[in-house]
Amino acid sequence: MRAQWTQSKRRPLTVRRREASEALEAARQREQTAEFAQLYAHRAGIEGTHAQGVRRMGLRRSRYVGEPRTHLQQMATATAINVCRLHDWLTGVPPHGTPLSQFARFMKKIA
Repeated sequence: MRAQWTQSKRRPLTVRRREASEALEAARQREQTAEFAQLYAHRAGIEGTHAQGVRRMGLRRSRYVGEPRTHLQQMATATAINVCRLHDWLTGVPPHGTPLSQFARFMKKIA
């Protein structure tokens, strides 16, 4: 039966039940609305803050065991992120943009 669908031996094919397929299609349609874009823009800001904490402040690992000390470290990290952003804003350093893929960087060099 696989030979009817594809020539590749490594590419997995997923056949979903009708309910799952319709739910997926409805979710994809919802993603095209302006309301979803507004909600996702808020999430993108949060994701950027979290990524900055992970990359620059070691947010993924806790130095401590136990909730009170871990919470204290998270608050200190959040304060440090805010201080770094305030410093960048006062010194005129623009916020970092979205990283470019290797292909996009290559095309930028050519152009």
